[in-house]
Amino acid sequence: MSRRSRSRKLLALSGSALAVILSAANALAAPGDITKKTGSGACVSADGSGGSCNLGKIALKHARSTAISPDGKHLYVAFGEGLGIYDINQTTGAITAKGGQAGCIAQGTFGECADGNRTTYLERLAISPDGKTLYGVTGYSGGDLVIFDRNLSTGVLTQSAQCFSWEGYGGCTNMTGYFYGPSDVAVSPDGTSVYVADPFTGMLIVFDRNSNGALTLKSGGSECFHQSGDGGCSIATMGMTPSRIAISPDGASLYLVDQFWGLSVFDRAGGGTLA
Repeated sequence: MSRRSRSRKLLALSGSALAVILSAANALAAPGDITKKTGSGACVSADGSGGSCNLGKIALKHARSTAISPDGKHLYVAFGEGLGIYDINQTTGAITAKGGQAGCIAQGTFGECADGNRTTYLERLAISPDGKTLYGVTGYSGGDLVIFDRNLSTGVLTQSAQCFSWEGYGGCTNMTGYFYGPSDVAVSPDGTSVYVADPFTGMLIVFDRNSNGALTLKSGGSECFHQSGDGGCSIATMGMTPSRIAISPDGASLYLVDQFWGLSVFDRAGGGTLA
């Protein structure tokens, strides 16, 4: 084989190898692929993990749920004692815990966090589409629905005086018969309704939401749904342990998962009424 022929063959092989490499690179960079971030902004821990993570507020034990503000600037984490509040770098996605009492709301932290009421063991979080309000449910350990007003500029939360609780604990509205251990909360895309699932009472509970985030329990049987109509609720084909809620982006459908039974689908009408 001549030197020119060998050179052409090597160039062809090199081109093929480059094509394979580029193809592999494109495959690795396919949309939706994720790569674990590095550096301190890639994680948050209570002690900073020897400098490998950003320092978090109090012990992030029993972390259960997260929510991101609609503007993408702030992350909220529900953990054992309450809520952690974090700034998100809009360029890199790295997170930093807010300093001082602005960084958390919790019970019994002796001034490290802003004091919370009925915030222990928050189970799930949901933020309204306008970003003004965050809602949380405390699960079987408390049986509460708590409300936080959100500063749109800073992301800092202030707990609202309004809350709903099993047996009215903490000065909250008494929800005995509806709440015992709510496991999920969801806000409709139009921001006019809030829904709570409670697997202990077997109910899906419906609230109207006004423009400042305050809630009013619906009435006349439309305030709750239950498999057999307990508590005066509307009867629905659903399980006895409703646990998770999802609402379609157009707000027309609500999906309710039961941890032992299956999936129920509700039509959502104007005013947030379900059928």
